[in-house]
Amino acid sequence: MAGIKDVAQHAGVSISTVSRVLNGHENISQAKKEAVLKAAEALGYSPNAVAASLRRKSSNVVGVLIANQSSPFGSTLHTAIEAALAEKGYLAMVCSTLSQVKREREYIRVLMEMQVGGVIIRPASGTLSNTARHAALLQRAGISVVYVETTPTKSRATSSVISGSFSGGQMAIRKLFDLGHRDIAILIRGYDRRHTSTNPVTLRLKGALEEARRLGISNRILIKEGFPGQRFDFGHGAMASVLETDPQVTAVFASTDLIGIGAISAIREAGLDVPTDISVIGYDGLAISEMTLPAMTTISQRIDDMGQKAVNLMIEPFDQQRRQATRNHPGTTADRARKHRLCSNMLTPTKKQDPK
Repeated sequence: MAGIKDVAQHAGVSISTVSRVLNGHENISQAKKEAVLKAAEALGYSPNAVAASLRRKSSNVVGVLIANQSSPFGSTLHTAIEAALAEKGYLAMVCSTLSQVKREREYIRVLMEMQVGGVIIRPASGTLSNTARHAALLQRAGISVVYVETTPTKSRATSSVISGSFSGGQMAIRKLFDLGHRDIAILIRGYDRRHTSTNPVTLRLKGALEEARRLGISNRILIKEGFPGQRFDFGHGAMASVLETDPQVTAVFASTDLIGIGAISAIREAGLDVPTDISVIGYDGLAISEMTLPAMTTISQRIDDMGQKAVNLMIEPFDQQRRQATRNHPGTTADRARKHRLCSNMLTPTKKQDPK
């Protein structure tokens, strides 16, 4: 395989000249540029983009820190971000932190050493304070940071993309209420009781409770939390408890789609039908929600839009820097993905008599 030294010999120039041509430097004669490019093409030489980024302060590589790349949400989000970056000619270095502080810190160190153009972060709810400290290191090094879905309350991030979890929770309860449901169970995992929490799951619950209060049914809302297991298993266990102890419940709002799918499994194991006996509404709008029969009703976050907006917020100032323009960004700029939509298949009006 040809190397940069071979290209230099073939073109009759120095190795440094080859490097400058391939890295886009302007102060090189047209003749030398053409000689280098022809030599590189003839020899089939293609410089390693990641290695090159280690030598350039302005990189076309953007780090993407995802709390859990294997989860359906994390996978959908990182795919959307990577596709949006590729459309604009940038490379994504996707890092799955597995919600581990040490792992996240190590990735931050590597991204700083690479001098990446920016970092897009979707942190885990349990590591927000640590993520904010890690992001501050990036920003002190002159690396832009964009948060997706969750923003640490004390973050100095230049921008963030949020989808409106509070309003999404309101939408779920209002839809169930309009169908005649009054006794509603909310299945929630990862609830953060701190008043200042920006945890999206917590905001969904707060929105749901606020809407229930407005509609006059707050005393009939049942909150189920604290059950063991991840996502599906949690939803199954929480729903089994509802069926055993609270038979008056006619509808369920699950704080994520996977929790909702677990709830549906428990309902059907009990010999009941969804939505005839119990209505279920999830949250996220994941593709997997369409695989239940019928497809599960869900509040869609439009994850593709979130990824696209995060990239736009990241690339705009980065491109301006490449054009040697200067602009100071405000401390925090929040951008929202397009308004939620309700994908409705698994809802039915309640058949139980509602007391006056």
